[in-house]
Amino acid sequence: METQKKAHGGSVTSLSQTEGGLYLLSSGQDEQVRCWDMTNGENTFTNFGSAACADVKSIGAAVSFNSCYPGLLYLPNGSDVSVYDILTGQHITDLSGHFGRINAVCYNKVIPQLYSCSSDCTILVWEPPGPSDKMDDSSAPTKTPYQDSWSDSDND
Repeated sequence: METQKKAHGGSVTSLSQTEGGLYLLSSGQDEQVRCWDMTNGENTFTNFGSAACADVKSIGAAVSFNSCYPGLLYLPNGSDVSVYDILTGQHITDLSGHFGRINAVCYNKVIPQLYSCSSDCTILVWEPPGPSDKMDDSSAPTKTPYQDSWSDSDND
């Protein structure tokens, strides 16, 4: 009989896999994110800090893909999407735009876009920076829908 290991100290609320299947990321009601090395099934002990929401039953997280780098983890966190570096666990930024709790996110690797859906009855489309772009506050992903282009000031 195979020995089972506990992945989290509470319910596991999301799973996301990197392209190629090298890493599996899980989040749980214990407010932790774990990165699992799928070559041996072991926890990599990457420190994401207190990243997950304890009060939700399930959320959908997403991973961005890059052929040279495992990518970024996009994790719903209340009405924001928190962005983490997969290998270091470093919190990079929060994406804000929803007015209700985000239920899931999805990354489209064909058209590099992130989609988030919320209890506010909306789906937002985000355009993450490219793999060579340095991610800081000025290059954080931006919402694309419903932005007007007809005026840049009230004086025009």
